[in-house]
Amino acid sequence: MKKICLLSVCIFIFFVSVAEVYADWNSEYSPLYPSFQVLVSVATGYVNNTSMNDLTKRRARKDADKLNHPFKRNQVESSPAHHFPLGLDFELRFFYDTFGLGLQAGYHAVRAKTDVVNSVTDSVETTTTSYLSVKPVVATLYYRIELGSIYQFLLVGAGTGYYFGRIDLEHEGSILASSEYFGGSYKAQTQKGYHFLIEYDIYSSSSLTFFAGLKARYLKFDEFKKGGNALKVYGTDKNVKASLTGIACYAGLGLSF
Repeated sequence: MKKICLLSVCIFIFFVSVAEVYADWNSEYSPLYPSFQVLVSVATGYVNNTSMNDLTKRRARKDADKLNHPFKRNQVESSPAHHFPLGLDFELRFFYDTFGLGLQAGYHAVRAKTDVVNSVTDSVETTTTSYLSVKPVVATLYYRIELGSIYQFLLVGAGTGYYFGRIDLEHEGSILASSEYFGGSYKAQTQKGYHFLIEYDIYSSSSLTFFAGLKARYLKFDEFKKGGNALKVYGTDKNVKASLTGIACYAGLGLSF
């Protein structure tokens, strides 16, 4: 809570300062580049969450073993929490010539899902799911490179920030297989993460900006707890770990001033 309050105060001070500096600077100098941007973007990519996959697979395997009999062998089919995490981000950027600073908040989620499928009817007997949701609050330093026109430029950037993570567990299906409880929300301790990016921007005379880029991110959660109890990989003493470490591609639009 103290980190959130401190971050909020810093953001407030930053934008008060930006407003004053921008008002003075804009009266003396009219930049060709946009100096202030309000942007929204969507993202997807690849991350590695083996621990979340093991959690759902092991729980689903338990269901399959309970439901099996000599004339019916259930299959376990998994959708791993590796590919295509989804993200939505809102960012404010301020530039002075070629250098800039951005403040971003967002929501990212990835899911590990395992179905127990009836080998005779192909119907789903049970579904075990774990959702990782992450809320980032990060800052990025930018360097802007003109691409032969004031309306096109390349951005390279690096930054850091705090990430708030949670895993939600769900189990649906046969009552016969659900004798053991599987569910609830587990929160992670706030973690610091790092990112690097390269981005292509097109700035139109109508103040619209369209952009797309690639972002490499490092972020790991080593423990998720509920009521003081750590979430374990089903059937083991290992903590469930999760991350957004990986590569993301993103695109969006916004207004530039």
